[in-house]
Amino acid sequence: MAIDYVLLGQRIKKFRKMKQLKQAQLAELIGTSPSNISHIERGKTKPSLQVVVDIANQLEVPMDRLMYGNVKESSVVFAQELEELLSDCDVSDRKAILTCAEQVKKVLRESRREYNPEEE
Repeated sequence: MAIDYVLLGQRIKKFRKMKQLKQAQLAELIGTSPSNISHIERGKTKPSLQVVVDIANQLEVPMDRLMYGNVKESSVVFAQELEELLSDCDVSDRKAILTCAEQVKKVLRESRREYNPEEE
């Protein structure tokens, strides 16, 4: 499985913005140029492992959270992402989202059975 550098860049951008850092600030923290951070975030540059580690450390984000989607799905990371999504929801919002998720799951399972009857 090849690394999806666009996805990696999107996740770096997401966590950088959550830390309220500008590209120039992150670049200074890791000793690179703002244009390099821009290229990484757009998936135009393949950063070295050291650069990704430096970014993760400065953003205080575990590597698996940055690489999410590029490695076999981790249920821990997925749970963290889901909790983050729900963090600003009140009880009624969470109930509505749960109801939607239950329906989506039902449709996915039915669709899977329809197209892959041997999986039953």
